[in-house]
Amino acid sequence: MAKYLTDISIESEFSQEFSKGFTKLDFNKTTKVVQDIFWYLIPNKFEFDGIGKLNIRITSGIPENKYKETAVGFAQYTFGQFKFSEYFELTQTEKNRVILKILQKAISDILKHNQEKANSLLEITKRISDGGFKYETEDKKLCKWNRKRNLRGLITYRIDQNGENAWLKLSNKNGDIFYEKHILKNRVYDFHNSLYKSKWNENKFQIIKRDGTLFKEIDGEKTAYNNVYN
Repeated sequence: MAKYLTDISIESEFSQEFSKGFTKLDFNKTTKVVQDIFWYLIPNKFEFDGIGKLNIRITSGIPENKYKETAVGFAQYTFGQFKFSEYFELTQTEKNRVILKILQKAISDILKHNQEKANSLLEITKRISDGGFKYETEDKKLCKWNRKRNLRGLITYRIDQNGENAWLKLSNKNGDIFYEKHILKNRVYDFHNSLYKSKWNENKFQIIKRDGTLFKEIDGEKTAYNNVYN
């Protein structure tokens, strides 16, 4: 059994067939907004009945929803009778609402014996909808002040209808952001491989890849000097 819930996946069932030119990948990409925001909002130490990874599989088949533990620390909840053709006609915001309801149903069914624990996760799903299916957070490990403590380099992750993207920002000593640039879209292991660590090398804020090579570099003082907002 796993000690804490650390991961969640919301996708179509493996054998699901699609029509109208759509594919499994087309569908799975639409679930990422809800899935990824929920992942970020899960408490660091949340005990979920010995489940470390929850897979929610969506299918047009099976008349009833099913839940089972597939391996030690892994569990699968299958949501059936899903109308994919109607789903693909929706806007992304409407798709988000549909996927959120499936997540809420899975939580309620799995934790029907523990309403207190279910409520804590359902509260997270409410935060997702209240936030307009958008979420942004700093990577505290990568955000660093320079030696003078007058400049701070920040890496933030933003999740919205454009997927999960990383942004490089610079702020002054008052916390005012004077530089912001998109640097990476997370597909599979893009964040894991490219955003490994950061450091200030004199005036330059550097982002280092997992293999030790330089991913991004920006001259903080030169950028601050040339920016009218600083």
